Amino acid sequence: MRPLQLYLRLLKTHPYKTQATVTGCLFLVADIISQQLIEKKGLKSHDVVRTVRQTAFGFLFTGPVLHKYYTILEKYVGGHVMIQPIKKMIIDQTCFAPAFIFTYFTVIGYTSGMNTTEVKEKLKKDYKSTLLVNWTVWPFVQICNFYFVPLQHRVITANSVAVVWNTYLSWKANAVKKDVA
Repeated sequence: MRPLQLYLRLLKTHPYKTQATVTGCLFLVADIISQQLIEKKGLKSHDVVRTVRQTAFGFLFTGPVLHKYYTILEKYVGGHVMIQPIKKMIIDQTCFAPAFIFTYFTVIGYTSGMNTTEVKEKLKKDYKSTLLVNWTVWPFVQICNFYFVPLQHRVITANSVAVVWNTYLSWKANAVKKDVA
């Protein structure tokens, strides 16, 4: 069976697990890209624990949350077919994105050994700028996702773009750890 056929079959029979697994794998790829291409750590200095942390966040949190989130948006956001995607994007960018970025920095901070003061400092330092960068990327992506992509493929569509986004998040969450007091 070809990979696409296998993915589509698993998506139909086990959507929650499939989307969680794919999301975890894409977080893994994004962290490897961040460490090797952006930070240029080299294989000997690659932080495997960090990669596991990022992968776990994608698998245990982001994949399941996105699966449920897109389902809820589809079920409860009504209106004209041309207006629905705009409403969904506005909800996404005013509610989901700020909460997701906050959760990401908090969870990654604590699981990488930061204390509460350090996590608060990290949020104070990087939350706003990260959210602003988010707003330059995701509104367009989500409008396209909500207009053109069937519900069952929205997580993988968002995750495909998120490889670049998660590379940025991984770098942002980990690059300046030493600057946090």
